Amino acid sequence: MAQKFDIDLAQHRSSILSEELMSRNDMAFVFDIQDWRVLRRKFKQYRSKLFFLGSLADNPRIQIIPDPYGKGTMAFEDTYSSIAALLQSLADILSAN
Repeated sequence: MAQKFDIDLAQHRSSILSEELMSRNDMAFVFDIQDWRVLRRKFKQYRSKLFFLGSLADNPRIQIIPDPYGKGTMAFEDTYSSIAALLQSLADILSAN
């Protein structure tokens, strides 16, 4: 599926979010309320670093990015397109500062 979006995942490896990563970074973005709750409990001292990626949307009331797992190709493509647009918005904001 990633190839359809010209993304090469051959070298990609997932990693577990650790306290070291949280301490070294200014922000951590979550897609949904479940992840937000888990990370707030796990990293209490870094709660101020947690943000919903969806808060960067044109309509900030829509902060949750639903997991497309098991919902078919169209759901995945819609979700991926939303995430890509939100990350571009974030990149634009960061590069302006």
